Amino acid sequence: MDKQIAVELPEAVFDKAKLNSLMDVLNDLEKNTSVFVLDTTQQVLLSNNFTTISGVSRLTWLALRQFCNAMSSGFYKVVADLCGRSFSKKSDKIIYSNIDAVSVYNMVANRRFSQGLERKQVIKNIRTNVIETLLSQQHSRIPLCDAYSSLAKMLKENKRCDTLLEASQAKLSGRKLFVQVMPTNSNKFYSLDRLGFKTGFVFTHSEYAAKHISFQICISFDSLGSALGPPIRFEKGIDDFGLRMNAMFTACCNSMKQFEGYRVVTLLESMQALRLGFVGEFKKDKLTKSKLVKKLCRAKLKPKVADKVITSLLMSGASKHSISSLASSSYESWPKKNHLDLFVALLAESANPIYDRPAQDNIEQVAFKLLSGKLKLHHE
Repeated sequence: MDKQIAVELPEAVFDKAKLNSLMDVLNDLEKNTSVFVLDTTQQVLLSNNFTTISGVSRLTWLALRQFCNAMSSGFYKVVADLCGRSFSKKSDKIIYSNIDAVSVYNMVANRRFSQGLERKQVIKNIRTNVIETLLSQQHSRIPLCDAYSSLAKMLKENKRCDTLLEASQAKLSGRKLFVQVMPTNSNKFYSLDRLGFKTGFVFTHSEYAAKHISFQICISFDSLGSALGPPIRFEKGIDDFGLRMNAMFTACCNSMKQFEGYRVVTLLESMQALRLGFVGEFKKDKLTKSKLVKKLCRAKLKPKVADKVITSLLMSGASKHSISSLASSSYESWPKKNHLDLFVALLAESANPIYDRPAQDNIEQVAFKLLSGKLKLHHE
């Protein structure tokens, strides 16, 4: 494929064995960081080589999207479509043009720069000469190395949780850091289906987002995936970063106590006792399936994903994903399907590699709602 008008930053994953190097990576990133103010169109206009006119820098796709949307709502979709950002067939290539995309982008940038981008700040990596992101005007930038250092200090001095906690893995995606924190003790097991689990949390910090810090309860199940709770944030009333981190960490630890050990086992057992409402008759069950899909959608799951999860559940994990394929299957086991079966199907789907992190988070959060009883699916 030809050179693209923007670049994709690589993701770096740090498992437990590599976590010792994460701090060095973050410190090195900070050493190569430059923050500057946009005060001329030459800083955002693109040449035919897809570099900025002044500075000869490349833009990330994130920065390009932010620039476009700051100048005109929905404009990024036009630019992305023109340059073939999403095309999948080589035969479609003839209808796309990077040069046309740059031309349209520059035309709008010349007209709208003063309205949408002037005086805003951007982050640039001076080693790679890439403009990575536009900074939010709602908060001061907190370097990733400072955020991770603060988290590591809290874990080391932890006096809020009943169990010892440690970082188990991390992912660095551009200027966004995800750290999964889990207890150091061994897995606890759910006796009915031998579902081993640990209750911890996921810490997320972004240098550019308005809601840049969050803690989320994470219940990680062996070989299945994780159920992820809603974000815990303190955005107002506490300006000091250290105080905010401590307040969120304390709130997170208090929430974790509601989802540890036998409490989770009790919730899983409760789900197993709740049927989904299937009766073993195709016409009636087709309607029940439709209702379940709608309820999952109201819980913020995308329609295609919701349909795929329910179909997979009924097919016992088969790879067929349409209601028509169910007509040839046996309905005898359907009346026995319960909330626990659906929970497992959600976790299995969240682990599908086709999803990016936001989509995976979305499925995991729906699973958490089902586990915690906030998603009601009782058959009517």
